[in-house]
Amino acid sequence: MIGRLIYRLDLMRMCLGIFLLIDGFPLIFYIKEFLRVAPGSTTFTAIFILVGLIIMIPISMFRKLYKPNVTLFWFLLAFLVWCMAYMFFYNRGDNERTKDLIYYSYVIAFLIILVNVPNTVNREIVIVGALFALVSNLALIHALIADPTWTIGQRAAILYGEGDNRTGNPHVFSRNAQIGMVCSLIWAYRSNAGIFVRSFGLILAFFNLIILVLTFSKGAILSTLIALGLFAAANFNAKTMRNMGRQLVSPTGIAIMLIPFIAFQYFIYKRPDIWGIILSYGFAIYDRFSENILALLADRSANAGPVELDASSANRVVSFHFANLALEGHAHRLIFGFGYKFQYMDVPVLETLICLGIFGFLLYSTMLVKFMIHAVRIIFKGGIEIELFIAFLYIFVFVNYFTGGRPYEMANLLPLCLFVRFLGIYYPDYVPSFLSSARKLPAVPG
Repeated sequence: MIGRLIYRLDLMRMCLGIFLLIDGFPLIFYIKEFLRVAPGSTTFTAIFILVGLIIMIPISMFRKLYKPNVTLFWFLLAFLVWCMAYMFFYNRGDNERTKDLIYYSYVIAFLIILVNVPNTVNREIVIVGALFALVSNLALIHALIADPTWTIGQRAAILYGEGDNRTGNPHVFSRNAQIGMVCSLIWAYRSNAGIFVRSFGLILAFFNLIILVLTFSKGAILSTLIALGLFAAANFNAKTMRNMGRQLVSPTGIAIMLIPFIAFQYFIYKRPDIWGIILSYGFAIYDRFSENILALLADRSANAGPVELDASSANRVVSFHFANLALEGHAHRLIFGFGYKFQYMDVPVLETLICLGIFGFLLYSTMLVKFMIHAVRIIFKGGIEIELFIAFLYIFVFVNYFTGGRPYEMANLLPLCLFVRFLGIYYPDYVPSFLSSARKLPAVPG
């Protein structure tokens, strides 16, 4: 019994290290900027990530290796080598080689350690993910409450800077909310989940949904809707609807629905203005999506006034215009690209073509397509818990590869390592999930 507990705690330790790397930025912002431990320090970020790497090192490091997705492993490694080669020999942009080299070493170290992480982290990954996201969400809520400049209606993010230069990054908090929502739902719908666990998981999922709306991240909302659509297409049929109906009318199902409903009603009773806040965010999201679509179509609003793109969308339009000019007037330059970090495109896939050339673009885009094939296959056919989590996480991240950031940023590279390790591989031992019941349980040491 003690051996089993120690083994589970060891698995949770490795899972914690994984989440510190792929979802640690909300806590980094909270500690650095809100608690003022190291404002604006990139050194603190590097140390935080290094701590995550150390925490996730298995006791059996290098004694037992686990096979990743070999094809995509070599694709990712080739892309990293291509990026570093351009950084040293074809640098036409900012010169931050030392910092970039440290970050590349972290990505490679993460990939190496992941190959040593056992498949049995599947047993704990969603529990640790749900609780880790909860801690990050609570840190965000604390920062918002304590920030006198933040009011309901603004995007939820930890702001830093002085005066008019105060800014924040709501996208890392929206990603955290997505991770928390998926982990909570998978945890709640485990085949052996009791009433308390299932209710707690559903409450956590709803809480993460609220945080997602508060961040007002269009890319995150869009990717969540895509994931929901894929899940519905994969699972909503006559048989599942009948099973769902039977579960809903069972005593357990009724209890599970009533507990979150009563808790929400009590919250509404204490804060009757909450409906107005929810509707205001809903209308704001709708208006922002609508204005961007109309602006892209060169249309005008119903009030006959001009509609405008927001700053991020406008930047991407400029990027596509730049790419179009390059294609029309300098197509031959795209063979090798314009150089490492030559132009900030805010569209990672497009930046690989403009900066890293055709080969870099093919490496990156082929890798993304192969990941998507594996993710969709898992969503439709079912899988063990870590497969489902990684598949949905990839759907969330996939949209970001077209809507924000740079291809060589750690925030975009670290998840790719996780996908290489756990997406599209063979698992010799299986754990039942709520999407697939024909699985056998693995033996647990101790």
